[in-house]
Amino acid sequence: MLGYKEKSWSVIVISYGLAITALWFGINEMLFPANWVGLEPSFLATSFAAVGLVFVHGILLFCIGLSLITNKYTKIAAWLFSLMLLQIIITFILQNGAWDIIIRDIGLLGATLSIALGE
Repeated sequence: MLGYKEKSWSVIVISYGLAITALWFGINEMLFPANWVGLEPSFLATSFAAVGLVFVHGILLFCIGLSLITNKYTKIAAWLFSLMLLQIIITFILQNGAWDIIIRDIGLLGATLSIALGE
């Protein structure tokens, strides 16, 4: 399993699940950045660089996904993913209170933190 010789199956399953999530969102943000601008914090969504910021966010998510699948720089990727999810959670709380998305992302945050804080 791509460099996971010393890891337990639970860590592998969580890593792959998070990787698929990050890759899916990353690819979609890179291919269709304009579709995601409305989810940015309101002060950024109206800026000139809004689409570019979404594209960069997509690249970061794609790199995180690759890192989690290949077991390279996993802790860094998990910490970065945790910070990105925290930013998304805070944005949704302050902006539109989409609690179904917020609760889902809190679950994902717990999973990313379990990888980041793991041995």
